[in-house]
Amino acid sequence: MPDLLILIAIMFVDPFGFSNSTDERSKDVFYQVTSPFYPDTARDNIAVILIDDASLDTEFFDWPPSFDQYDTLLSSVATYAPKAVFFDLLFLDPRGQEDDLEFFADNIRAIRDFKDTPVFAMGAASIHAGTAECFSESISVLPQIGDAVTDLPFFRFSGYGNDYPMYTMCNGRTLLSPAAELLKAVCSLDSNGSELDGPCPDATLSNVQQITKTIPDAISIRWGEATAPINQRLYPASFDGEGSDCVPPSDKFIEKLLRSASYFIGAFSERLRPDISENCIYHPHMSAFDLIVRAQQASHVATADKAEQANASRKILEDFLNNKVVLIGLDVAGVRDTVISPVQGTVPGVMAHAMALDNALVLGSDLQHAAPVLFWEADGTDAIEIAGLLVLTLLRWRLASNAIASSNSKPDSKRSYVRFALMALGCVAFFFALIAATFFILRWSPINWIGLIGLGWAYIAFCYSTTMQRPNADGYVHE
Repeated sequence: MPDLLILIAIMFVDPFGFSNSTDERSKDVFYQVTSPFYPDTARDNIAVILIDDASLDTEFFDWPPSFDQYDTLLSSVATYAPKAVFFDLLFLDPRGQEDDLEFFADNIRAIRDFKDTPVFAMGAASIHAGTAECFSESISVLPQIGDAVTDLPFFRFSGYGNDYPMYTMCNGRTLLSPAAELLKAVCSLDSNGSELDGPCPDATLSNVQQITKTIPDAISIRWGEATAPINQRLYPASFDGEGSDCVPPSDKFIEKLLRSASYFIGAFSERLRPDISENCIYHPHMSAFDLIVRAQQASHVATADKAEQANASRKILEDFLNNKVVLIGLDVAGVRDTVISPVQGTVPGVMAHAMALDNALVLGSDLQHAAPVLFWEADGTDAIEIAGLLVLTLLRWRLASNAIASSNSKPDSKRSYVRFALMALGCVAFFFALIAATFFILRWSPINWIGLIGLGWAYIAFCYSTTMQRPNADGYVHE
């Protein structure tokens, strides 16, 4: 019992920060290991446009961009009939000429009303987990934008850790995140009442009440590994600009299995961790500058050369934008809008919305989420971890029994150690099977398996070193 209480204190009171660091590492590695097998059925239905440093170095964009420049970008996108458009931006103050804001708002209305393309922008609501509190920022979105867009999903949240909130209910309202708003738009019906073509897992998810009934309020985002094929056509260089090719990894099962194994081995040593930063990010992506240049090229038909270039650019943009959910975000140095992907490393913040939407389209109601709370602050994964610690103390008791038997020169002491080793391996196999079951069947977030393995290794090794036989003047004795 004292040993068990000490282990529980190390894991849950966490006086040394051991549990906190290994908990996040456990999730990251688990998502790395499973990333080669993440389904890519929704990947090519989502496109990301980045207003990046390369865009700001051109004549097309200022910093901050004016509404005239946003209008040009939106018009270039809308030409190719996207399924929905989302600006991962807060429009708080007017920029550029006086009429630019009105023209931009009118363009949003035209796209929304006449082309049946919903347009979303970041809203002003903030939410806080664990409370019923929600409020609007003192600086609100420009009313011209608020009136023009289809809706304003909430833009700021706290209390969810590294999870992504899909919706929250407070003050009698249901607030949706960007991913949930886009999911609702993707699953909407057209004017004839028939289902739209696309990857929607269930047409009823176009209803807010059905979303809150079907999917969890917060999800643990799974990240895909294989970059979209169109990225290789768009950019021969990688997203980080270092000149490496955007080559999708092999789709063969054995290759996927080997990559999963290498990610697992890398969990225990950074030196053994495979380099996965050379691949492009998961979803199709394009610089805003590149998109506008291609849109201008697509409009040229004056000469044979121009016509050939126009057709090539038009084909790229149709493949990139047509019937796709388009997210527009920032990738600008000095702007703190990034997230850490366990697979691709640091990526622009808009990628979290894209990946959360991808999860919802691929997994439907089977999204990964936190385990249910059982008592106080302990949830299902905590219960599994406590059970693992209990097994460790039982194994330690068995190890001590074997050592005492050995010191008393009982004939089957060696067999006892073999049985102990087999029992320990059986426990490890059982817990890995249990972890897999909670992840793939119950869809819980991964437990702190690295912490359990590390703590168990150190604990059993220490117990073994203190219970083995040691020589002295009278022969071998147990200490």
